[in-house]
Amino acid sequence: MKIILWIVTVIYTGLYICTSVKDPDLWWHITIGRWIIANRSVPSVDYWTMFGSGMPWKAYSWSTEILFALVDKWFAIPGLFVLQCVLAIVLATALCWGLSRIAGDYFFGTLAGIYASVACFSHFTLRPQVLVWVYFVLLIVVADTVSRQGLNRANKFALFALMALWANTHLSAILGMLMLAGWIFKGSNWREVLTALACCFVGTLFTPYLGGEWIMFVQTTSHPFSHQSIYEFQPANITQYVTAFLIIGIAILAVFFHEQPQKFPPARLIMLGIFVIGGLAVVKFMPFAVIVVAAVIAAYWRTVHERSVGEENNLVQAFERLRILFSKIEGPGLVFLIACLAFWKIFPLWQNPIDRQVTPVAAVDFILKKNLPHPLLNPFGSGGYLLYRMSNSAGEPQHKVAIDGRTNIISEDLWGAFYVALNGRAGWQKFIEMVQPNTILWKWESPLTSILLEGGKWCSVFRSGTVSDGFVVFLKKEYFSAHRVDLSTVRCE
Repeated sequence: MKIILWIVTVIYTGLYICTSVKDPDLWWHITIGRWIIANRSVPSVDYWTMFGSGMPWKAYSWSTEILFALVDKWFAIPGLFVLQCVLAIVLATALCWGLSRIAGDYFFGTLAGIYASVACFSHFTLRPQVLVWVYFVLLIVVADTVSRQGLNRANKFALFALMALWANTHLSAILGMLMLAGWIFKGSNWREVLTALACCFVGTLFTPYLGGEWIMFVQTTSHPFSHQSIYEFQPANITQYVTAFLIIGIAILAVFFHEQPQKFPPARLIMLGIFVIGGLAVVKFMPFAVIVVAAVIAAYWRTVHERSVGEENNLVQAFERLRILFSKIEGPGLVFLIACLAFWKIFPLWQNPIDRQVTPVAAVDFILKKNLPHPLLNPFGSGGYLLYRMSNSAGEPQHKVAIDGRTNIISEDLWGAFYVALNGRAGWQKFIEMVQPNTILWKWESPLTSILLEGGKWCSVFRSGTVSDGFVVFLKKEYFSAHRVDLSTVRCE
């Protein structure tokens, strides 16, 4: 019953952090995956955008892009939602199991894993980074094993394999290597640290680009600072969901450090500080920071719990009382309650698996149904879905989009013009002049919407949602007048 209860609890934790499918980048990932499957190779240039076409670009998430494309092909939107739920459960399982291994205590480790999983709630979507978090947890487990038992052949292979998986999933493999060095360094084991890092680095070279992702990583290191208007590149603030979890975790660590500072290796503390500062500076890295904090707490618990059995230790005794309290709860009843909560969480999402407040499904349906003319101007967050809908089953674009979520192919001039237009500032015309659109898909709440409605050159032909979360489709009045017969069913207001 304890095993069943653990499994059900972990599954519910994963389902708890699930929402409807809403990640704007998911759709271009699927399109790239289609292209890779059709061409049996990975792209080296961009084919999908107006201004990035022909520019060097690497599909560094090609493995998950193939997965997303296959699920979309076989099971469509419901399949993508189920895949998101599965990945959430995998993440929760990795965190609960991994932190339990580090803590040497499945009860404590599971609580820490639930804490870290829930902290990822606001960042969790269907995207390659989710698998990276899983690899990160597993890498910490291996690093902790190396720290306690030394670097043997099995650990070397595990480091190599995990980093190879990471390098074929995302561009952030350097974060894993940074964590590894800080976790196992003890002041005199330089050779062991360098050997472990070498295993990791060799693993990152086993990609279709033969490690070319490192060059791309160096080229994109400035993106969090040049694209700070994007939510995930903004600095953290106290009102954000994950920030509270990080602060609580740091507070717990501060108490532990005050009690027994000798149990915290200096190199591990420095590594922890780097991740915390990185998470506060760029909110995209917050999940890594929370996971590291939870892992350091778990490692501390192992040292305290192992050496305090039978001794007077308030912390251990308090936790043992909590363990006893939980053991008195009726297992079957608790399993049934958790199963009901899981059903209550998932059933409404299953009925509406895609978030239409973020994804312009209805607006794009209208554009395609009415065969509205191109070029089409779109906001940054909608480019991925347009790319998905305007490409064929082989991932080949029927029409190129103006801008999408791949910041590494967006020039500073293009981004500046888009950002000015989005906020309706002076010079908003530049983005429109660059694209020369006949149709515009835009966010209803953007100031540019009001400017276009008052300008006299554009008319609104479709609206979905509400002012705060909807989309508007504009058509050039000049084009509408010239094709009034073909567009007889379209109202131009």
